[in-house]
Amino acid sequence: MGGMPSQQWRTLMILWAAMLSSTVMLLFVLVVIRAQSKTMPEPIPFMLPVLGIIAVAVAVLSVLLPKRVFVQALRAKRFKLVERSTDERMFDDSGRRPRRFANPEETKRAALPVYQTAMILGLALAESVALFGLVLGQLGSPLPGVLPFFVVSWGLMLSKLPTERAIVQALEQVYDADLAGEDVKPGRAPGSN
Repeated sequence: MGGMPSQQWRTLMILWAAMLSSTVMLLFVLVVIRAQSKTMPEPIPFMLPVLGIIAVAVAVLSVLLPKRVFVQALRAKRFKLVERSTDERMFDDSGRRPRRFANPEETKRAALPVYQTAMILGLALAESVALFGLVLGQLGSPLPGVLPFFVVSWGLMLSKLPTERAIVQALEQVYDADLAGEDVKPGRAPGSN
């Protein structure tokens, strides 16, 4: 990915894939256990709605909490910013912000571990939704009542696929500064010689 260190990025992708595949394995284990079991316990009627409500709350947390943690941790980093020159801002119709990061590549590298922490938190909360489904299945709930827990978990995890753009957008929003490292001289378009 662009400016991201390949080893750190590979670690992020492995973590994401491992968490996603663990929920697939949970469902596989549940199906195998149910197929081999001679008797299933009688389902407890109130467990599905109770665990369903808890799972919805955890699903919402898996979206909101990691974002909050990521933003707070980025603010605490206090990355160095540079103001664009008055001439550069005056004649700029590109919509760029008045500030930019002093060292974009170093900033992205420093933000990656913070992103990883927030991603792991979100994935763990998303995985717990599948765990609620596993518990319900073990308590005798029918598979059609259990599968939505896994589907919601997978949807949450797929939405957390690591992307460089997610890191860049968060940095730019938190600091109200552009991450693009290209300096533009007054009177020149970006990328022109």
